[in-house]
Amino acid sequence: MAWAKQYLSLFQGYANYLVNNGIYIAKQLSTDDAAGPAANQTNLAIKAAVGLTSFGNLASLPNYIVVGQTFALTLYENRLGTDSARTHFTLQYGDDPSWATMFNLFPDYLMKLNTFSASAYDMQSSWYPQVRSLGGLALDSALDWTKTDWMLWAGATSSKDTMNIFVNDLHSYLSSGLNQVPFSDKYDVQGGNTGKFDGYKARPVVGGEWSAMALQGRF
Repeated sequence: MAWAKQYLSLFQGYANYLVNNGIYIAKQLSTDDAAGPAANQTNLAIKAAVGLTSFGNLASLPNYIVVGQTFALTLYENRLGTDSARTHFTLQYGDDPSWATMFNLFPDYLMKLNTFSASAYDMQSSWYPQVRSLGGLALDSALDWTKTDWMLWAGATSSKDTMNIFVNDLHSYLSSGLNQVPFSDKYDVQGGNTGKFDGYKARPVVGGEWSAMALQGRF
């Protein structure tokens, strides 16, 4: 906490930005910049909600926790970020058929921040196997490829059965003999190149594959 106090004003500046911009999001890139810019990305709004509750807990400022949880209620309970039947989170608001791997839920689950309700996690856990492709779970409905770290982040917030599906997909990808590069965290899960790496290799992001171990004892 002493460390956090040194940078409290900086962190609060970021938090205030999220308060003002974290729910209705201008067209921009996300951390998945390879997918291109888009407005009102549900996964970015989830990140904003979790970021606000994280900051509120770190700084002992409950008003930020309230805002983060209000964002979560808007996205899930009020269905801004889900399809109309609330079967899954959408890639963008109002695009019912679209969906995405909601990896930004993982920090909320890991740190037990309770930004999102358990039913939101259950919803996604039930949804992922329905849209999983032959080679694994695509990053979103508009893409043919996945990111292995984020697939495992999503699996770690899901049921044991769903997590095991993703672990088996990852094992199949790594042991198929189709690739001759150091562990690539990006590969095709459907189409003519199913199971083949897609440009990335030997990156430190593969540490994300250990996400389930951070939750040992939770299943």
